[in-house]
Amino acid sequence: MMNRIMEKTLTKFDQNIKTMPGEISLQFVTTEMIRSLNRQYRGQNKPTDVLSFPQYSNDEWKERTPLKLASDFIMLGDIVISESAVVEQAKAYGHSIDRELSFLFLHGLLHLLGYDHEESTAADEMFSLQESILSELDITRE
Repeated sequence: MMNRIMEKTLTKFDQNIKTMPGEISLQFVTTEMIRSLNRQYRGQNKPTDVLSFPQYSNDEWKERTPLKLASDFIMLGDIVISESAVVEQAKAYGHSIDRELSFLFLHGLLHLLGYDHEESTAADEMFSLQESILSELDITRE
């Protein structure tokens, strides 16, 4: 499923990047570990569901310069997902663990690609793209 999400997302984002060899690190961690990472890197002493650590800044992505920085291989960055958040949120939202995991992975991937949701306009764009990709891949809310 993760490969399908990456392929669909990268195709929407940039046709050239889809064929470029690259890497994303994905790690599943405990609640305490994600709390520690959230405290260390975001200054928030609370657990979260997903964290992303992009290799490139938002400005680099907006200018589409990563391809110039790494012409033969691109390291997008790291995605860290809380195992317990996947299970708890799937139950709370009334859908499958696969759907929740797909949502969190996609959310993290979009952050690696320079998307953010700090401002309402950016949030609308990011969440709309998330729902579009999940829908196209037939990953429903069920």
